[in-house]
Amino acid sequence: MMDTERALSDPTSSQPIGPAVAPRPRRSAGLQRRLAARAPAAVAFVAVLAAWQLATWLDNVPPALFPSPLLTAQKIVELGGLLARNSLPTLVEASFGLAASVVIGIPLGILLAGRGALSRGLFPLVLGTQNIPKVALAPLLVVWFGFGVMPKFVLVILITFFPVVITTVTGMRSVPHEMLELGRICKMTRLQRLRRLEFPFALPTIMSGIKVATTMAVIAAIVAEFVGSTEGLGFIIIQAEGSINTPLIFAAIVVVSVIGFILYGLVGAVERLLIPWHVSQRHKDR
Repeated sequence: MMDTERALSDPTSSQPIGPAVAPRPRRSAGLQRRLAARAPAAVAFVAVLAAWQLATWLDNVPPALFPSPLLTAQKIVELGGLLARNSLPTLVEASFGLAASVVIGIPLGILLAGRGALSRGLFPLVLGTQNIPKVALAPLLVVWFGFGVMPKFVLVILITFFPVVITTVTGMRSVPHEMLELGRICKMTRLQRLRRLEFPFALPTIMSGIKVATTMAVIAAIVAEFVGSTEGLGFIIIQAEGSINTPLIFAAIVVVSVIGFILYGLVGAVERLLIPWHVSQRHKDR
């Protein structure tokens, strides 16, 4: 009250009238932090492109052997429509195969996380599926399922479901004993403990496995398209190899990498929605 009277009596006083209000944080501060966090990756990307372009200039490498980034970008612009049309089948195969791996892998991992005879019997079978070379299965899948999207879809599942299963098993078996005792004290049913205690605790580990599977899904889709395919980026790569069109091969590889980044970013966005409380997500905001 005295401060207010002093301010009114002295017109030259610069003291504000009324209670002090904390300044609002600038909205651009968060954007600046995010841009600063991504600056090293951008610098590294530009440095790699510059070194690549400089190497092709200094060594005078023939484009048929090792095209420059500028020639690759030119090919992407020239054949943008062709690459875009064939990107959609690859994206569909990778994304739907990954989704099916998650739907299959998480329940299977929860089942294998148990200590019973069923878990001990199934785990060697699941592990044995990973010792089979998936490239050798691709022609067989074409024989069994035809030349459509089904063999590619199945191959993506076979390659990507194992990281989801293993990380689910690891996460479920890492639940602290004290947390399980708390559920028993609260008289939770087995399903309630799974839904409210065990699965939320294991979710960060499961999301790590899904991220690994995401990077493998695009590769699996390309491998599946190498055999018995009439569309997709894998088909474009095979056709370009036959005509020794190396710039087109590099252009398709760049588009494949972009698809991988898109899928990984979508999985990261889902992770931030599901586990915003986890320390890994708090670290990203710094």
